[in-house]
Amino acid sequence: MLIQPAASNVYRLPDWEPKEGASYRILLAREKKELASDVLRWIKGELTNNKNLRALWPEIVWNDVKRQKVTPWSDDAIVVPRKESYVEPTIATAGVDGAITGTGYDVQVLDDLLTEPRCYSPTETERSVRFWRSTKALCDRFDRLVQITIGTKWPSPDLYTYIRAQNPQDRNDTEYITIYRRSIVENGKPIMPEYFTLDMVEALKREFKTLFPFIFMNSERVPGVSAFNPNDVREYTVKDGKYLFEPDPRDSRVSATLQSREGESRRSVLGKGTKLNRETWDRCISPGTKIEFR
Repeated sequence: MLIQPAASNVYRLPDWEPKEGASYRILLAREKKELASDVLRWIKGELTNNKNLRALWPEIVWNDVKRQKVTPWSDDAIVVPRKESYVEPTIATAGVDGAITGTGYDVQVLDDLLTEPRCYSPTETERSVRFWRSTKALCDRFDRLVQITIGTKWPSPDLYTYIRAQNPQDRNDTEYITIYRRSIVENGKPIMPEYFTLDMVEALKREFKTLFPFIFMNSERVPGVSAFNPNDVREYTVKDGKYLFEPDPRDSRVSATLQSREGESRRSVLGKGTKLNRETWDRCISPGTKIEFR
C-alpha cells in the first residue's frame, strides 16, 4: 500500500513530506528468511498479475520485461521503477539468523520474529531481541523510521515481553513505541464480524484448544498452559513467628518426592571388581549410607 505515487498515496507515513511511494525502502523480516521470501513472492505476483493494481498505478510496475530482468526481482529482494538510485532494494527480506545488507530502510515490518516452540528457549529469545534492537540502526534518520513489529505473545518471557518493558525515559524524545493489542472477540463481539461470527469463534476454540488464547486472543495467561498460574499461589498466616498454611493434597506428594530423592542420594552401589580405595571407603562410611554389593 505504501508503494504508490505521492499524489494518491493516502498511506504515506505520518509527518513525512509528500514522497513517491516507490522511493520507500522496506525491510520485511521474519523468524526465517524463507518465510519472509514467501510473503515477497506473493507481492511479486500481485505486481505482475494484478490487473487492477497495474491499471491504477502503472508507475510502480514494470512494463518492459527486459528491464525487469536486469533489476533485482527475486524472492529475496525486488526493485520497482523509481527515480532515485539506492543501494537498498524497494523491498528486502531478512531472517533473525541472517545478516542484513543496506542501512537506509524507511519502513521495517518485523513479523513473527519468535514463534513456538522457539519462544521457550532463552537462547532463541535472546537472539530475537538482539535482532530487533539491531534493526533500529538500519535507517538514515531515527525520527523518520517506522518500525512495525507483529507477533503472538506466548506464556514465557519473550521478545514481546522485552518490547513492552521498554521505559520511555530511557529513549530519545524522537522515539516512541505504541502497542496495539487486539483480540478476535472484544466486549463479547467479534472485531471482524464479516469474517468471523461467534459460532466460528467457538469452532476455532474447539479446533485450536489451548493455543486459541495465544493465537486469537493475544492472552498469555491461560490456566494449565502458562508458566505461572495465579490459582497455584497459596496464602499463609504468621502466628508466633511461624508460617501457617492450609492443608493441601500437594503437600504429601512433595514430601514423598523429597524423601525419595534423599534416599537415592544416600544409596551407594559397589559393582563387582570395585577397588577399595579412599573414595570407595568414604562412600561406605558416610552416615546413613546404604551399601549394595552387586
